[in-house]
Amino acid sequence: MKRIIILSILIFAPLITILSQIKIGDNPNVIDGSSILELESSNKVLVVTRVTDAEMNLIFPLEGAIVYNTDQNCIFQYGNMIWKSLCDQTGSRELLFNATTNELTLGDWGTVNLTSLIDDADNDPTNEVNTLMVLNGTTLSITDGGGTLFTDLSSLLADGDETQIIAAGINTISGTGTTTDPYIITATEVDGSVTNEINTRFEVNSGNLEITDGNGTLSVPLTALGSDDQTIDDFSFNTSNNQLSISIEDDGVAPVIVDLSSLASDGSETIINVTGIATISGTGSSTDPYIIGASEVDGIIGNEITDASDGTLIRNGSGTNADPFTLDVATDGITATEIATDAVGSAEIASDAVGTTE
Repeated sequence: MKRIIILSILIFAPLITILSQIKIGDNPNVIDGSSILELESSNKVLVVTRVTDAEMNLIFPLEGAIVYNTDQNCIFQYGNMIWKSLCDQTGSRELLFNATTNELTLGDWGTVNLTSLIDDADNDPTNEVNTLMVLNGTTLSITDGGGTLFTDLSSLLADGDETQIIAAGINTISGTGTTTDPYIITATEVDGSVTNEINTRFEVNSGNLEITDGNGTLSVPLTALGSDDQTIDDFSFNTSNNQLSISIEDDGVAPVIVDLSSLASDGSETIINVTGIATISGTGSSTDPYIIGASEVDGIIGNEITDASDGTLIRNGSGTNADPFTLDVATDGITATEIATDAVGSAEIASDAVGTTE
């Protein structure tokens, strides 16, 4: 009987391994059809392998393997031959360089060995500095701690094929354009004389600008440009329309007309106030000027002395400022008729003022 049980286990054990799904935790009989391993629990957890940085970097598992890094306090996943943190893919990373191992580490993103880039065969970093650089002819030499290197620069020298020069007119070119035989550009004098190109005269003659050199005289008329010595040939005023006309001789321009109507008198420019017997007439314009007169106060012009008509008084003068009117008593102009009775007594006659006449 024991042999039969043992034989049955040996026969069916491989089938159980090949076809079985594993469910650990609650509800062990309930498992998803696509799960090979399923954990279910409300109070228990899965703890993955716990390792340090050093331990993790020595493990090279299959792609997708995960561990918990106790130094970084984070789960790492292995992919593309490096361990990658699953905690902070966008955060900052600390850049570290180990001078002993020549390894450059960027946080938890991986480590790169830089030994091949910084290895100095003689362990002397100072002998790589250039100490001398000399150009000897066409050879450049550079010297450092490792010796001297030479470079031939003759291929860089000018051989005449770098520059193209085309001569025209009186210009000529000589030389091959090399360092030892450079190009030379020369201007050939057509008539063989270099002095006859010098201007000997430059002046205005009868309205023409004349320039003279060894080859003759060239002339340019300047009359079309006008001058500054013209005179005014028209300066007139038209009283009918108050326009002023001005023109300059030989300027080829029509006369300039200036309308002065706004300056003509219209009575608004002058204010005249009169008092007493003075009077004003007119509007003050050019055609109706102001006229100042004097009115007769009492309406009678006969009571002012205009002339002496009875021979007693004589009026002299023309009535102007230079020759004003004067009244004088005519010779024998006063008779008994002009003297009232008893109007003249001894009191009015000075002593010896009256004498006898022949």
